[in-house]
Amino acid sequence: MVNNNTVVNIHTTKTFTDEHLEISKHYINSNTRPDLYGDFLLFGKDLGRHLIDIKDIKWRGSLRGGAQAARAAGANPSFKEVQNSIIEFGYKLTNEPIALWKRDDGYYPLTGHTRETILSEQNVTNVIANVYEMNSEDEASKFSLKLNRGPDPQGIISQQDVQEECLTALRQGWIQPSLDSILSRVNEICGDSVFTKSKRSYIATLVYNTWEDKKPGSQTVLSWPNESVINQWMSTNKYVDVGNVIYMTTSFSQVSKAIFRAAALSVENSDKEIRVVVHTSILDAYDLKGCYDNRVDTFRTMWFDKLKDLRIAFFKSHPADNSKVVLANNITLYGALPALGNYHDLNKIVRYKNTSQSVDEVNED
Repeated sequence: MVNNNTVVNIHTTKTFTDEHLEISKHYINSNTRPDLYGDFLLFGKDLGRHLIDIKDIKWRGSLRGGAQAARAAGANPSFKEVQNSIIEFGYKLTNEPIALWKRDDGYYPLTGHTRETILSEQNVTNVIANVYEMNSEDEASKFSLKLNRGPDPQGIISQQDVQEECLTALRQGWIQPSLDSILSRVNEICGDSVFTKSKRSYIATLVYNTWEDKKPGSQTVLSWPNESVINQWMSTNKYVDVGNVIYMTTSFSQVSKAIFRAAALSVENSDKEIRVVVHTSILDAYDLKGCYDNRVDTFRTMWFDKLKDLRIAFFKSHPADNSKVVLANNITLYGALPALGNYHDLNKIVRYKNTSQSVDEVNED
């Protein structure tokens, strides 16, 4: 146990004091976190930090829309780690305090369920909490996830947390059922510290698909975030390496890499056909059809352009147009993985036409 005034030994101290409160204010305040405390707060109003009795807080089954829908799985997945940290090393006053929403009928938790459970088990009677005034449950729901982005002792939000919060927002009518609206909320929740741009687009797409799948006649949209998902689809739909055929999938954004990968496969398997299949990753534009078509068409154009550049650079040959750029006999720019249920057979590769820079479906895969 660290022995200093910023750590409280909850084995010997069962009530936080005014001194503890002032230490917390010294380390965590509007200067250190202007986005959470003081006049720069984007959500509601900061009512200051206080000592609040645990019994006066409505910890369970609180809000209809879910200020503490912040935990999608119903509990902090890092509970054990947080528990061990607090019990073995003390309650750190240098970490962000529990956050409460002050309503007419009492205090509701925005964060703090994990810490409350641990403190209550140790017979601690109160908490150091920052109290807020929220304008709506919509605002409280977003703010609770923003608060949960921080490190120990509250843990960090997961992808599922963000997905569930966005689905709650859709159910409550806080946002529109469009990719743009969902992605905007994801970005608002994640700020500048959680998840990459690609990951956020993936989350928004998953939320959109989940929501749309519940509506009759809605479009199913497939995403291709990683090799595991792609390989599973290829296997399920019988696009497997058999006989004299090898399938090689590649992202629409990796044209040069795909060319060299295909060349290496061709050298290693000169007696087999290498079928190059492009995937569109996560469609993150408002116009999904336009986004899909642009990615697969651009890949084909760049594929032949780069082959032409290689031919000119290394072999001093100048083909008049892309139609003169032929692949090795055993390399075929085959097609693209499907993505849009309203336009594609989601169980078949969308084949490239032989005579144009566009894709079209065929029924003979």
